[in-house]
Amino acid sequence: MPITTIQGALDIHAYDLARVEALAGPQGTLYGASSMAGTLKLVTNAPDTSGFYGNAGVEINNVAHGDFGSVFEGFINAPLSDSAALRLVGWYRDDGGYIDNLPGSRTYPTSGITTKQRCPCREKLQRCRNLWCTPCTRYRS
Repeated sequence: MPITTIQGALDIHAYDLARVEALAGPQGTLYGASSMAGTLKLVTNAPDTSGFYGNAGVEINNVAHGDFGSVFEGFINAPLSDSAALRLVGWYRDDGGYIDNLPGSRTYPTSGITTKQRCPCREKLQRCRNLWCTPCTRYRS
């Protein structure tokens, strides 16, 4: 996967890896133009024909003055025959936060100014499907 960002930290979920290879640049011929300065190659574990096994992990976390978050991850290795195997890897991540996104208003952190977002169809007390809308008549819940 090409990583061409210059902002912030990378957010890569690394699970069930065999190794990480750092390849000096330029690697444009093998990995494309985005790897002219070098490449980090994440090598996953290969399927194993020796037996059926797996592993799972759970993480639950809490943000101060906020919500709970969690990460569920696991893999299964299943031999299909003497020369073929299948390896499935999956994860689910839910980040807990401390900022509430209240529909109907937005506060800009640098100035402290709060603006109200208005829905063009705001006559009756019914829920709109637009996240920034307050009660609406266009959509029925």
